Amino acid sequence: MLYYSIVHQDGIPADLGRARNSILIEECHRHLLMPISFGSAMNQKAAFIVGYCLLLFSFSVQTVAASSVATDPFVLGKQAFQGQDYSTAVRYFQLAFIDDPANIEISFYLGLAATEAGEYETGVMSFERILIMQPGAMRVKLELARCYMRLRSFESAKQYFYEVLAGNPPRAVRINIDNYLSAIAAAERRHFFSGTVSAGISFDDNIRSSPGDFLFTSFDGLNFVTHDLSAPSQSDYYTTASVVVSHIYRREGSPFAWKTTATTFNNLYGDYHDLDVNLFGLSTGPAYETPTALYEVHGMFHDLLVEHDPYMRPMGIGGSAIVSLSSKLIASATTTLQEKRYQEDSNSVKDATTFTLGLSPILMLGNNRITVSLGHEQERADADYWSYNRRAWGGRYDRVLPVDFTAFAGFNRQRTEYGAIKPGDVSQRLDRVSDFYCGVTKLLWQAKGRRQNLLGQLSYTYTESDSTVSVYDYRKNVSVAMFSYGF
Repeated sequence: MLYYSIVHQDGIPADLGRARNSILIEECHRHLLMPISFGSAMNQKAAFIVGYCLLLFSFSVQTVAASSVATDPFVLGKQAFQGQDYSTAVRYFQLAFIDDPANIEISFYLGLAATEAGEYETGVMSFERILIMQPGAMRVKLELARCYMRLRSFESAKQYFYEVLAGNPPRAVRINIDNYLSAIAAAERRHFFSGTVSAGISFDDNIRSSPGDFLFTSFDGLNFVTHDLSAPSQSDYYTTASVVVSHIYRREGSPFAWKTTATTFNNLYGDYHDLDVNLFGLSTGPAYETPTALYEVHGMFHDLLVEHDPYMRPMGIGGSAIVSLSSKLIASATTTLQEKRYQEDSNSVKDATTFTLGLSPILMLGNNRITVSLGHEQERADADYWSYNRRAWGGRYDRVLPVDFTAFAGFNRQRTEYGAIKPGDVSQRLDRVSDFYCGVTKLLWQAKGRRQNLLGQLSYTYTESDSTVSVYDYRKNVSVAMFSYGF
């Protein structure tokens, strides 16, 4: 078949065309250029006529051959296959199969073209037909296994892959089959685990969010009283440790899954242990995934401890959606509805129902990522003066740098308006809090296959709060060093 690999535009193989031209020239020399002495003028005329007829015959043979090659569906199919026009190649090979159904080469090319065109059922039929005639054709079994794998008929695919391996194929083929078998094993998995383990140390120069030097005025029912609450802010370092583990159960080939996530978070201070915080959380619920979106709904429960004593137990429902709008734009949305129940009677007036809604578009431009966040939170407490409406917005910029560094900077602002004047206050509380932060992240290690990694991060945050109730005015600076292991 290599003889037909070089073809002119008119469809005639180059070597075949040159051979026929040579014959034609020889005929012309033999019949048209005969020596004059060979015969009389009459003989010369007869020779000319014969030579002319042979000339016409030679051209006719060449034309018929060219026409036959140009319209041969098998040849046209191979040309389309070599040009990677696989759908067209399938049509031509099917026509060639109708003309010659016993031709193994036609069936093989039809199977290859159908596989590349995504017509896997046609590919399976073509390769199975060959195996009926040649049961030991290992290359055909290999291609048939690939077809079954694309059809997600994993048991049939593994059967043929193992048959090829039993034939002791070349090392490169064995490596490819091992890769296919690994991919099948991954596709057949129903349980998936992932998570993050983080640990770090932070320094806060105002751990109690103290206003520092200020005078506070209250109303005792009869008179306005001014209090001097000036006090130096307290600083301390604290260690942070958190573990987040997620389990996903998904049946093979199904877009539906069930996701469960467990969380533990701990803040332990060096000197002021009354601020130590422990949080345990659990969420579980269904998820639905498409090629461009992920939707989740879950029930959730949290247990918050302060100084190792029960403090609050929120529980409720939540949902999220992540949608890829284009190759550069992703949008995410989250919402929750929770019941907050405080464990101490003195805080029972804070028991509340809380609703949150967040939106966050993310724009990715090469090594740059821009994130905008918008949020709303509404809390209805048993005591109106603890009820509030909160609006939040922010922005963040990330830049990928050389040597696996990423720099980031951003801000968050929130405005919280409370529902009523708290007893003892002279005005209704309205807080405005702003955070400004920056930092750098470094990829320290990544496993082969990118399923595990170790990150290091340094960050700095400046916070300022301004309130109509001056006791809630404060400034603070927090520096953090953190390591995170993801799996």
